[in-house]
Amino acid sequence: MAWSGGSISLSQVLPRVAQVDTPGPPERGRAVLVGAGEAAPEGWREAVRVVVDEAALADPAAAVDRLHRAWAGREPIVIELAVDPAGFRRPPAHHEEPWRLGAGFEPWADRLHFLVWANSYDARAD
Repeated sequence: MAWSGGSISLSQVLPRVAQVDTPGPPERGRAVLVGAGEAAPEGWREAVRVVVDEAALADPAAAVDRLHRAWAGREPIVIELAVDPAGFRRPPAHHEEPWRLGAGFEPWADRLHFLVWANSYDARAD
């Protein structure tokens, strides 16, 4: 299935771990998604694990920071997805005028969604 720019999200086109060589060359820095409490696949067993749960959705700054460092540094990482991904697929709207948001404004939900799905393999049991 190819992304066409329509209503398909990244979470619908991720390669499954069984379809690829895992985790690939380290310089690719692939992430792998696992479900709540699931073990990481071979190749990611020693990788750092970041849990995306209700607490991370409520205050995503720490998860975003760790995921961003792994993504930017091309570090393999395990993302434990302990929430329904549909719950954060559509980021919240920000209705304020951009100049009123200030220089420190971060669209945390947008960044979290991107960092969970970008460059990731899906190894969830379901």
